[in-house]
Amino acid sequence: MTTGSEALAAIRDQAREVGRGWSGSDADPGWALTAALFRALADDGDLLDLAADIPPDRLPALLFVASVQRVIADHPEDDLAAYYPGPHQRPVDRAFADVLVDFAMARRDELRRWFGHRYQMNEVGRCVQTALALGVVQTLAPGRPLSIVDVGTGSGLGLLLDRYRVDLGAAGRFGPEDSSVHLTCSVEGRPPLPPAPPEIHQRLGIDAAPIDLDDGASRAWLAACTPPTPDAGRRLAAAIALARAAGPSIVEGDGATVLGDVLAGLEPGPVAVVIDSYTAVFFDDDERARLAAAVAGYGRDAVWISLDPLVPLGTQADRAVQALPVDDRLVTANREGGVFAVLSLWGSIGGEHVARVLATAHPSGARMTWLAPS
Repeated sequence: MTTGSEALAAIRDQAREVGRGWSGSDADPGWALTAALFRALADDGDLLDLAADIPPDRLPALLFVASVQRVIADHPEDDLAAYYPGPHQRPVDRAFADVLVDFAMARRDELRRWFGHRYQMNEVGRCVQTALALGVVQTLAPGRPLSIVDVGTGSGLGLLLDRYRVDLGAAGRFGPEDSSVHLTCSVEGRPPLPPAPPEIHQRLGIDAAPIDLDDGASRAWLAACTPPTPDAGRRLAAAIALARAAGPSIVEGDGATVLGDVLAGLEPGPVAVVIDSYTAVFFDDDERARLAAAVAGYGRDAVWISLDPLVPLGTQADRAVQALPVDDRLVTANREGGVFAVLSLWGSIGGEHVARVLATAHPSGARMTWLAPS
């Protein structure tokens, strides 16, 4: 049985891990506020006690910060709001933690109203990595159409990854030039670019609590779960507009439970591509095993693209969500430097088993290191 002190320790550990992942000496200045929110939570007993009101399976550290951001949107006059993006944004300083504590204690009842929600960070910038992995699938199955199933899709933004323009700097560009969604990413290494625009035959999302993008309150919650940087807000707004026009199909249900049925309902012929971006990291070992079993049991060509931190989330992480060997240096980097994503590919195509660790990436998707040979 988990004690109160153990629950607080778990929240503290996850908050510190996430905070470190968004900070660092080379971090983008726009990420400082995200790091400061998690760091303040980890360091303050009153904030931890409040976050402990969130059920453990609702990701207390992450949901607490999203709740703060949702409530501060209703109080632009509050001192805390000055730290958020705007024409006169106040840089994070020594007073920030005290301002956050004062805000949370004064608005604790408002914060608690959001503690029953699900954390839904749809950072569309992460589609840079999943689109590159999709390009690897295209290379392994040349000329084959693809059917995409996005597990934990939220509002379906990840289902439209081929409709975004991606700029990798010196590493190249791909995607439609006239797209309203522009994603940029700095890259170490040389990832292979997709050989051609993918032919996507079907697009289906799965989510336990799908987000209705036509509902203003739902869009506000999605924004609250997004890092508080101007570029992230612009990406989200543009992707929401595109998704509302496209109307992606989303199945309501737990991904590990319904994936098998969703795969069984796909039309035969295309390669089935299961995509999971920061979803399987929040599953337990049994749920991840069921996800893998559904891919393996498809009976035809199927692969699983994973963009997830090492598990379990926190400083004790020691393995990837897929059954792939992970370099000890990645385990050490996670423990010492904070959370980051591992991009990997697992499944089978043409009777051949596929198992590759492709890259690592910052939680925003704006930086990555390509590990696999081009």
